[in-house]
Amino acid sequence: MDTSVAQNIVNGKYKNNVPYTKDTRAAYGAEEGRLLKLFWDDVREEFDLDPNNSKHERMLSIAWDRGHSSGLHEVLYHVEELAELVK
Repeated sequence: MDTSVAQNIVNGKYKNNVPYTKDTRAAYGAEEGRLLKLFWDDVREEFDLDPNNSKHERMLSIAWDRGHSSGLHEVLYHVEELAELVK
């Protein structure tokens, strides 16, 4: 990975640019899903996490639960805090 996940957040890599309207809801939702998958793939790569390891996935779920309401930076903060516990 060339750029850290934190820098990617700042750069807008995971920002949904599809307008949210009645007519574009499906496209918006699809793009949101694609960007979230990209975020998690980048997090797994940066922290060397295995998607087949249930402890790694549970840790990511906890980080999401604790931080998503404040944005991806907060989710990343919790990943950083918890990642060493599952290594």
